[in-house]
Amino acid sequence: MDIILNIGLDTLTNGLAYAILALGVFISFRVLNFADMTTEGTYVLGMSSSVLFIAAGVPAVIATVLSIFVGMIAGFITGILHTKLHINGLLAGIITMTGLFTINMILLGIANSCVTNQEFSFLYGLTSNVSLTNSGYRGIFHIFRGFYESNVDFSNVLKYWIIGISFVITLIVFVSMYFFFGTEVGMSMRAVGMNPKMARAQGINSDFYIILGLMLSNGLIALSASLKAQSINSGSTLFGPGMLVVGLACIIIGEAIFGKRSFLNWIISVALGSLVYYLIISIALELGLPSDYLKLLYALIMVLILTLSFVNSKTHFFDKLKRKLSKRRISEEEILAAEAHEDIKESDIPLVVEDEVMLEVSGLTKIFNPTGNPNDVKVALDHINLKIKKGEFVTIIGGNGSGKSTFFNTVSGTYIPDDGYIQINGHDVTKYKEHKKAKYIGRVAQDPYQGTAPDMSILENMNIAKRRPRRRTLLWGFKRSDTESYKEMVSNLGLGLEKRLTSKIGLLSGGQRQSITLLMATLEKPDILFLDEHTAALDPKTARKVLTLTDKIVRENHLTTVMVTHNMRDAIKYGNRLLMFNNGHIIYDVSGEEKQKLTVEDLLQKFEDVDFSDKDILVAKETERVDNKN
Repeated sequence: MDIILNIGLDTLTNGLAYAILALGVFISFRVLNFADMTTEGTYVLGMSSSVLFIAAGVPAVIATVLSIFVGMIAGFITGILHTKLHINGLLAGIITMTGLFTINMILLGIANSCVTNQEFSFLYGLTSNVSLTNSGYRGIFHIFRGFYESNVDFSNVLKYWIIGISFVITLIVFVSMYFFFGTEVGMSMRAVGMNPKMARAQGINSDFYIILGLMLSNGLIALSASLKAQSINSGSTLFGPGMLVVGLACIIIGEAIFGKRSFLNWIISVALGSLVYYLIISIALELGLPSDYLKLLYALIMVLILTLSFVNSKTHFFDKLKRKLSKRRISEEEILAAEAHEDIKESDIPLVVEDEVMLEVSGLTKIFNPTGNPNDVKVALDHINLKIKKGEFVTIIGGNGSGKSTFFNTVSGTYIPDDGYIQINGHDVTKYKEHKKAKYIGRVAQDPYQGTAPDMSILENMNIAKRRPRRRTLLWGFKRSDTESYKEMVSNLGLGLEKRLTSKIGLLSGGQRQSITLLMATLEKPDILFLDEHTAALDPKTARKVLTLTDKIVRENHLTTVMVTHNMRDAIKYGNRLLMFNNGHIIYDVSGEEKQKLTVEDLLQKFEDVDFSDKDILVAKETERVDNKN
């Protein structure tokens, strides 16, 4: 019984602190999809800074908060190295971790001088240890010590205080993080981790959210380390190595056993995985495993869990078990039923073109490899001049390398032009970055999987799109009024998705995802809607439905639209104006009745010297065949 009690107490004492560590690692590795190696340096930094502050006479609660801020500074440095200096994320974390080694030695040296009252000195050994046990300084777990009489042995109840206070702090942290990731800022951060391209297209500054996420991650890691240091009344550089493996092991164990059906379930699984992880460690220690072998045990546990994850990917054992335990799951029948969506009727609303110029480019030039080998220099856009009026629906065609996609990416901000200017609705946006141009531009990319965050629900994706032109806040991201309007909009698509707003968007087919992406791009009416071959990755039947839906939305909302396509027949059928690109120039500009009279054969005969690919011609023929069949 004593063994079971000891195992239980050790599991709770250390598992709760490691749960905060695991949550910090979870934010960087899972939410941001960023392999942050700063963890091991930050963990020792949290210990050393809290010990230093307490040894200097700072109250324990304030010292704990300060250690969090110190950890956030470490994350900020890694984020700046990656986003602003463009250093690889893995290398940026290693650089910060390496620098923190010396900083931690210095901090522990200062703390040691405070504790022993010796002359100030730095400690430059392989390891450094500082103990507060006999110094008279106390950590956060001793704040209730005064409630006990002097004849009571406080050490007998200290472990229960450690568990109780750790539980309260851990609960506060996890609840706070759950609500944070439900805010507009939190959902935007999750979107950046899942799909940075989609996030930037929705007006999200991905660099800012990467830095913020790394600061949160390392702040939590430092908090975990601070609690650990105060529970054992000491700090040491020995604790750093292996902490990243501990955090990852807790996450993987939690995911494998408890799943990640929703974000709430996911972060709860991180906490429970930490307890399971340290339960294994506690049992090993009770069975007599020397503490010097713990690092080896960490590694063996990781190998075991990763092996089980691989086996599960082949047998789906845990997946089947979680589906049985799940109260609400999406059945295969539901998915198949949603695939059989209704045909979308074409809109009979006419295009309304006004005299006001919505998009104007002048002298637009983009050159790739301008300073490299002359044979590698590519003039993708050569002084393009173009005006598009408000309400126009312009289609762009051209062969491979003609410049049409470069034009799209330059105007939308993926590339910065080498010359010329871009004006949208009277605003000079030439030098704007991609996320800033999203205020004016709604975009749908060629790949259906680029336009959404797969592990977020339809509702969450639409909430992100709703705030594209505005600044994100810490307000809760879900509003009842918005949800009702989203349901109505989705139901108008005729895809049967209005009953699945809380389903992960990654479960949808390509056509369904592209339809939702189109809805997201036009949710807040943009000045210009850019469609970059948005049906190219779809089968012909689905492509027809998405194009019909596109035309319907454009006409009903009177959107100024630019559609890049390989399909010459679609370029002729849709819109009121057609542009042809070749070698970085616009070589053909036709609109009105003249455009409507065009045929694919006319274009091929008119521009025999233009290098259209076989794909362009075959896609047009296939489209014509499907249309005739329907």
